[in-house]
Amino acid sequence: MSEIYFEKINLRPDIFPLRWHCKNVERDDVEWTTGAMNRSSQLITKSRLNSSYWKKINLDKLIESYDDAWNYDDQTIICVWENSQKEKQPPIGFISFDIAWKETKTQKVSNLFLTVNLIWVRPDKRGLGGVAARHIATHLIFYLENYKLIPPYVPTAGVNVFYYADFDSLGGEKLSYIIQESMEEVLKNNQIWKINQLDFDVGI
Repeated sequence: MSEIYFEKINLRPDIFPLRWHCKNVERDDVEWTTGAMNRSSQLITKSRLNSSYWKKINLDKLIESYDDAWNYDDQTIICVWENSQKEKQPPIGFISFDIAWKETKTQKVSNLFLTVNLIWVRPDKRGLGGVAARHIATHLIFYLENYKLIPPYVPTAGVNVFYYADFDSLGGEKLSYIIQESMEEVLKNNQIWKINQLDFDVGI
């Protein structure tokens, strides 16, 4: 089967939403998506895909203000705020990731490649068992739920999904496994995506 490789989601807006935001993500939403978490958390969050206020240059300045520095891609970024914040205020964290895929001659997505480049949480929002990080992971899963990876957009047998992440910390590795489990439990088992094969490559 002849396939063509793509890596710009704006080429297929019928499948991959280019504009997306989410509000009112609460503890129960996060626990349902990522598993057990600190039950004392009262954090409620919202998010936006590729915020106009927080492009990479501004996120880099925010990271540097905490004497931190990371190299990451800016193809796709979801920023997360406390629900009471304005979007122009510094997010509590963000996730940077890339989407690429292969299409058949009939433009069905046969293979999807998800690469998580960076999950960053503001130092003053860390702790409590990774509550803020779990919120960020939940917003990612909620965004991915909007992908139309079901027939007729994918082959009848389903799409092959390949997830890759490589983090420099045990915390990042743990969160990556949480995303992995969420993809399997939420996207595959609930048949939100028609998945033929789901492969994971998580390193540290």
